[in-house]
Amino acid sequence: MNEVRLNIIDARGAVNGIVHCGLAEGAIAALSAEPETITELETAIERFIRRGENLGGGFQSFKPGEDFEQWDQGTVIIDLAVRVIATRSLYCTLKGRGDVEYYDGDRARDWRMGGVLSSRGLAARS
Repeated sequence: MNEVRLNIIDARGAVNGIVHCGLAEGAIAALSAEPETITELETAIERFIRRGENLGGGFQSFKPGEDFEQWDQGTVIIDLAVRVIATRSLYCTLKGRGDVEYYDGDRARDWRMGGVLSSRGLAARS
């Protein structure tokens, strides 16, 4: 099913949920907005993931706290407080460069937005 357990941590706490790997990749891409809180990440992710189809009810459906148990295709951890991304996955591979679809409103554009991981997170590139 290509699902991963996504953990999102900020200075106030953590949430985790089971998501398709594409949502985890979208969350990583949303780091280009330099979010500091889970709520800010949830807002930023809508540039890459359509809320209705892929994000569902957002992170409100996630469970509170951390859970690093392996799930289906792996585990992804995004720690906003210390600006660290970690993954252990068979399907969702974290690379220094990549791209994701860009959504304008409620539809995908015909192009993909690229990014480069740096010490500050994911920086957008064209």
